[in-house]
Amino acid sequence: MACQNGHKQTVDVLLKNGANVNLTKTDGATPLYVACQNGHKQTVDVLLKNGANVNLTTTVDPLSSPLGIAAEKGHTEIVEKLISAGAVINYQNKV
Repeated sequence: MACQNGHKQTVDVLLKNGANVNLTKTDGATPLYVACQNGHKQTVDVLLKNGANVNLTTTVDPLSSPLGIAAEKGHTEIVEKLISAGAVINYQNKV
């Protein structure tokens, strides 16, 4: 919920106290995916600084990555951050 709502400080506290930065929801969405989906740039920064895997995909759509959802939602600054962090740009979503 903290990533979904852009609560950067809460995310930071959770990670400093041992929260798994790559923990997935039942659909495979990671905290990074959720923050990217909702356009929370500062939360994305915190997650990346704490080792979030930029290339984990959801289980619902194995080609749906943080980069893909950020691009789909038009979050250009986040797209740039993810590419700089090593996101694979050659995934192809189903059309």
